[in-house]
Amino acid sequence: MIKLPQRLERISELLPERMERFIDVGCDHALLPLSLIERQRLNSAWAIDINSGPLAKAEQNARLRGLEADLRLIQNNGLENLDLEQDDTILIAGLGGNEILEIIANAKAVEGLKIYIQVNWHWDKLRQGLAERGWAIIEETAIEERGRVYHFIITEYRAKPYELTSLDLYLGPVMHSKVKKREVNEAERALLAELYRVQKKKAKSKRVEELRLLKEIEEVLKQLEI
Repeated sequence: MIKLPQRLERISELLPERMERFIDVGCDHALLPLSLIERQRLNSAWAIDINSGPLAKAEQNARLRGLEADLRLIQNNGLENLDLEQDDTILIAGLGGNEILEIIANAKAVEGLKIYIQVNWHWDKLRQGLAERGWAIIEETAIEERGRVYHFIITEYRAKPYELTSLDLYLGPVMHSKVKKREVNEAERALLAELYRVQKKKAKSKRVEELRLLKEIEEVLKQLEI
């Protein structure tokens, strides 16, 4: 069985236990979809990358394990021109918010489609774009790997744009709700502490909006003594 790196193992735990079709966008060497195939958690898997090099490595990994018939390799610009179905499970992990948003904007979305996202930076811009395009944020948590913490977001296409406050763009609406209910786990606490540190640094510019956001964050995190 494939031993996944800590970040990918945690992502696998956050995916549905059983999937019809799993689509890994920016698949790198396809370790995650191959692991899910080995664990019999899906009926079919697509591994997508814009570059041929990672796909060649993915093909080699699949062949070594005798799984080449179970994995479809696709060289493509994200989800562009692909026919998606409501019960697809799509993962976009390890990219910045602007790149992820571009992939989502080019997808032929159907209502009810869910995308699982691990975003490295520009998470606030990602949330803004999701809201403007009618992608509801239905879950948020944090993933840790070797001392780093990352946002993990589950979004569902509902075709109805909505608005988020500056605080919810930065912390995340679901994460904000978890803080208010004091339902935050250790990884989420670490992520919130990191977000606070980043905003304190931004607020040194003395820009009114950055100072206002810092004050709002401090007020919320007071409940967690961060």
